[in-house]
Formats: sequence, structure tokens, C-alpha cells
Amino acid sequence: MKEFALITGASAGIGKVFANQIAKTHNLILVARRENLLNEVKEEILKSYPEKVIICLPIDLISFEQRIKLFDAVKNFEVSLLINNAGYGSLTQFIDSDIDKELNMIALNCQALVHLTRHFAQKMQDIKSSTKKIINVSSIASFLPMPYMATYAATKAFVTSFTLAINEESKLRGVDVMTLCPGPTKSEFHLVVGLKDKLTYLPPMKAETVVEQALGSNSGLKINGKLNYFLSQLPRF
Repeated sequence: MKEFALITGASAGIGKVFANQIAKTHNLILVARRENLLNEVKEEILKSYPEKVIICLPIDLISFEQRIKLFDAVKNFEVSLLINNAGYGSLTQFIDSDIDKELNMIALNCQALVHLTRHFAQKMQDIKSSTKKIINVSSIASFLPMPYMATYAATKAFVTSFTLAINEESKLRGVDVMTLCPGPTKSEFHLVVGLKDKLTYLPPMKAETVVEQALGSNSGLKINGKLNYFLSQLPRF
């Protein structure tokens, strides 16, 4: 049976770049809410890799029921690589925030990631593959509280802590689990958050660079860029 990589949030940004890069070595299962954009990504990849099998699944990972639907849809495929990339943030004073949006952010950034990580880590144990890997996309925001993005930074702190811990456990089962912590990145994320053209005071990194560094690393923790690494260490001092 052919091995597959499953990528969440694959319709745009870092997830789309992951899909294009991983198509060199894997067949793909692409997951996101927007089916039309998933199909565009699929057609784009097939132009370069017409032999690949690419499955598009329009799934809202915030919903527990939709996640069960995803598991059922891919039960007959060998997923040896999982990219938990789906997530979003908000830019607001918490007291003025849309509470439904904040709670859904926790459901997507944390609950869905935990659910998918456990499900596919268990499945990977039975796959005869030289490489079985999960990459959980976090952020340098995980290393310090962020006023006006309080919930987002807290969810990413959860992702980093959770992933570093289970990486130690999963090594015994033959599954590598990486925490990927990019800084500001040129993607659709800043538009969703509301930053528009003003990402941050830090120079944004290309999504292609973030993905290349992630796929080329065997570390359990990958922080993209020297400046981002330096900033992530400041809270320790």
C-alpha cells in the first residue's frame, strides 16, 4: 500500500507549501474547510507530479464529529507523515473578544491537534516505514505571553509543551514528533488575525523557508531563524 502524508490547513499558507514540498516523496491527503482551494492546490501539484494520488477532504476540524469523519475516510490509507498545521489567531483585547471565536481557537489549535496526533501516532506504530513522523506547527509565541493575542499564544504554549513531551514517549514506539516554531511568516495567517500589512516589527520569513527547514531537521524542536531562536530564549533570563 502506498504511503500518504496528511496535511491539515492545506488550502493556503504554510500548509499549502508543505503540500507542494511533500508531494516529491509522498501521496497526499489534504484537509481544510475550503474545498475549492483544496482542489486548486491539488491541480497545481498534479501539474508537476501527475503520478501522485491526492485526496482532498473538506473537513472542519473544530468539530469532534468532523474529526471522526476524517478518521473514517482515511482508515484504509497508510499515513506515515502527519502535518498538524491548521490553526488561527485573533488580535483583540480579550475582554472585548468574540468568545465563540476564542473557544473555537482552543478547539482547533489544541483539541484537534491532540486528537489527530493520538489517532495517527497509534496507526503509525503498525506501518512498516523507515520514517514515521508528526510535525505539530506551533510558534515562537509559545514561549511568552502576548497581550492582545492572549488565547493564541496560550494555545501555542500548549502545543509546544505537549509535543516536546510526547516526542520523548513516541521515540520508544518508532514515531518522531517535532514541534515547529516559526516566527512571523509570509502567509494568510496575518490577514485572518487582522494584522493586514503590518506583520510585526520582526522581518517575516518566507513560508517556503520555514517548510524546507522543518523537513530538513531531525530535531524534536525546530525554531526557524536565529533571531527567532534568540527571542524564544529571552524569557528564560
